Amino acid sequence: MKNYTKRVALLTAIIMATCYFKVSAVPAAGSYYKLKIYHYKTPAQYQALSNYLQQAYVPAMHRLGFKSIGVLHTMEKDTADRRVYVFIPFNNLGKIEDVDEKLSKDKLYIEQSKGYTNAIYNAAPYSRLEIVILKAFTGMPKPEIPLLAAAKSDRIYELRSYESATEKYHINKVDMFNAGDEIGIFNRLGFNAVFYSSVIAGSRMP
Repeated sequence: MKNYTKRVALLTAIIMATCYFKVSAVPAAGSYYKLKIYHYKTPAQYQALSNYLQQAYVPAMHRLGFKSIGVLHTMEKDTADRRVYVFIPFNNLGKIEDVDEKLSKDKLYIEQSKGYTNAIYNAAPYSRLEIVILKAFTGMPKPEIPLLAAAKSDRIYELRSYESATEKYHINKVDMFNAGDEIGIFNRLGFNAVFYSSVIAGSRMP
């Protein structure tokens, strides 16, 4: 899989199998995205993450009004760096910070996440947690969920990304997607993109 923290990222229906992708209404124009990437090594870590996300985190986010939460994992054959991705759309950059504070006051979340939160140092549910903040392209200002017939457990996605040598090259590439209508080209070719965005905070930029 190509590096997911490059400056420009898009999610297309090709390479990463989903655990679940719960979607109702999506945020309005001008979306921001938070991508939480849990790196893990063992089946026990994966099970702990799955339990936490399904039983505590995603339900709590739904209670806060975030209905479009994507949870995905790398394919089982990808053993070099196993990851679980959590994709969260926001319609306001400030809400990214606010949500953690609200979760800290959610008594049900606190109770249901004890196993994850109170894990001891040598039995952590993941090896590393990486956070990437993205801003939606103007050419596709909110995520779109492909209308696929396959069961959610059978769907495969690819996180495709581009890395630029300098900020100038990055700006030019983003312009190619927006003004140059590369997004339209991908749509006409049936790529089933979920989102297009620029990394505004991440470990690898531009």
